[in-house]
Amino acid sequence: MKRKNINTGAKRRTNRCIALSAIVPALLLLMLLSACGSKKTRTADFDKLSADKLLSFFTIPSSCTLEAAEDPAEGRVIRISSSDVLFPETRSPHVFLKFKDLCHAAGAGKPDISRTPCVIFRIKAENVYDHIFQLLPLASVKEDESTRTAAVARVAKTGDWQNICVDLSGIADLSKLSIFRIGFEGFAGGDGESMLISSITFCTRAEAKKIAPAEKYELTSEAGADHSLRYLQFNIQTENGSLAPIFTRADMFRNLVDELIPDVVGTQEATDQWRWWMDNYVFNASYSRVGVPRSDEDNEGTPIYYRSDKFELVDGGTFWLSDTPDVPESKVENANYPRICTWVRLKDRQAGTEFVMFNTHLDHNGANDSTEANAVRLAQLKVIIKFARQFKGLPVFLSGDLNSSRLNSKGQLRMLYKLITGEEDFTDDTGETYSLQLSDARLTAVETVPEDRTATMTKYYDERLNGYNPAAQPIDYIFYDPENTVALSYDTFLPTRNNEYISDHLPVFAVFTLRK
Repeated sequence: MKRKNINTGAKRRTNRCIALSAIVPALLLLMLLSACGSKKTRTADFDKLSADKLLSFFTIPSSCTLEAAEDPAEGRVIRISSSDVLFPETRSPHVFLKFKDLCHAAGAGKPDISRTPCVIFRIKAENVYDHIFQLLPLASVKEDESTRTAAVARVAKTGDWQNICVDLSGIADLSKLSIFRIGFEGFAGGDGESMLISSITFCTRAEAKKIAPAEKYELTSEAGADHSLRYLQFNIQTENGSLAPIFTRADMFRNLVDELIPDVVGTQEATDQWRWWMDNYVFNASYSRVGVPRSDEDNEGTPIYYRSDKFELVDGGTFWLSDTPDVPESKVENANYPRICTWVRLKDRQAGTEFVMFNTHLDHNGANDSTEANAVRLAQLKVIIKFARQFKGLPVFLSGDLNSSRLNSKGQLRMLYKLITGEEDFTDDTGETYSLQLSDARLTAVETVPEDRTATMTKYYDERLNGYNPAAQPIDYIFYDPENTVALSYDTFLPTRNNEYISDHLPVFAVFTLRK
């Protein structure tokens, strides 16, 4: 029996050893495959390449020079410096990078962008004025139009090393890509401007959030207290209406947003190109957008940007200023274009208060005193007033370029203005009476601009006098409901750079307190 037991135990031990000998390699293989599968991040470390080898992957530079350099903190880096930029509005320095070959040569293997669509550049700016970093993924240096989906990022002027992340997941066929065109918009040339790059990392979105977290503004409102609302109204002017390069104007706009940190922004004349720049560059990760263009052919819109870290979007959308507001591209009789109104209903995430914001751009048909033109604008405004009726009891704001002054040539209040402020109402064909009772922030804010600064268009600014035509009236407004809101301040700005205006309109900025 003892022998049997010994033999049985030996047999069991033998079977166990055979089983373990089969399982262990399988487990090791599984662990190895799992480790390989989870390690998606690939980094092209420039220290692993000689200077000549590193330079060979940066090809066909335009309006810039390249050199390999050494940085005390980062080791080997590539310095891209501007040169011979005669017309910065049409020629920006750029260089092509064979990123897959570089990554492979640096020992990281060729990246699979379909799995790791986020590209993080380790960058430092030196003497850069317009700090815009642009990445254009391409299949070849011929710049195949099928892959022309660019991404932009902002490089801080601090002179410190920073991680700049661009997300390529929106590109249809990532398998085609093997080349980046790296551009630096706004290099003026001759001032020692340069960008230093020390490494390139390919990773997932989850990994990118840890390496290069998105920039956000701090949440400032306090629960249970009256809270401020920082409101920016701005007709940004289409890119076709200004001689200034759009990237220069976008950078001025970004600086304005950084300075003011508005909670909500109502814009007009936002074309497809402008929306792209605002989505990808002007506004950071704190902001979300609502609004669609007024028509497919004419892609201007009146989008609203709001701080989604501070406010919850309860509802919102776009309607057309016509007898059929739900019908896209519809318009009132004699209007030059279909006109729209974008609106949002927002809830403060901490204070719990809600408000409604309307943002519009009324027709520019005719002069201010034209009977026909004013009839068109009145018809458009009445559509907004009817729509706003459903939000009775909530704080309501109306902003926009109304293409109408407050007073007519005889010094009398225009009907448009009186309908907004409640001095007049109107009755529709069904006998229903409608009215708004809003206040003009410029006239009622505790702190406001002096009378010689009422104009909201740059054409009324006289550089010789360093001031405005005192007779000029605003056509851009921010109206609010005085029943539940207090206007603390109202101001306008005139951002310029190199004698170029940001727009033909002035940004209008007001701060309010909403009573809970």
